[in-house]
Amino acid sequence: MERFACPLALLGALLMGTGCQRASAKTDGSSTASSVAKAPAETRTAAPSAPAPAASGEATSLCQGRPRCEIGSWRTSKSGVGVVEVLLRVPADAGADECNQREHWGLTAGAVPRLLAVDCDRQRSAEEAAAAQTEIDKDSFVVDYIERQASDRCERYRARLDLVKLVVTSEARWEGTTDARGCHPKKRLTQLAPHGDGSPGKPILRLHTDWTDLHPAAERK
Repeated sequence: MERFACPLALLGALLMGTGCQRASAKTDGSSTASSVAKAPAETRTAAPSAPAPAASGEATSLCQGRPRCEIGSWRTSKSGVGVVEVLLRVPADAGADECNQREHWGLTAGAVPRLLAVDCDRQRSAEEAAAAQTEIDKDSFVVDYIERQASDRCERYRARLDLVKLVVTSEARWEGTTDARGCHPKKRLTQLAPHGDGSPGKPILRLHTDWTDLHPAAERK
């Protein structure tokens, strides 16, 4: 089946040597808030669909040359774009706050795979990357990401990415507080991290951010 075919040699060259990266520590207090906004309360995760044998082989190539790499779920959009989850487990001697990183890749016929987003299988400590809820809605990759932070604070990020055009059609980030019922967004942030180009290590959607993500000019000084 050629619908999800992509050059294996090129894909291997792109992914060779890229492994699990440690989540960056986050520095808070630098984002500017605008008017109070409510975030949607419900999230849904679409059930994975099984790929055809040929497409499954192409997804497996995402782990080529990468240690402790596993292929997870496979889902397909309305137009046939595949979304594959790749799990990168940390080595045995990793610290307790280091997570098993998850990559969400988009596979389109005749094109190089694009890295849509990166999160963790679960959040292990405050200020570190967390697990996102994702779904495929027609031809959109939809993300709902909640990250718990220190001092009973939290952030929530929601985004919608067009899988055919690879364009972010909507996104918003809130900061709020947490209690036993969960995260309660209170202020919508006006500064958002820049989008990546979808190449390895540069996801289009930035779920976990740190201060330099929101102030790239300061990092260059």
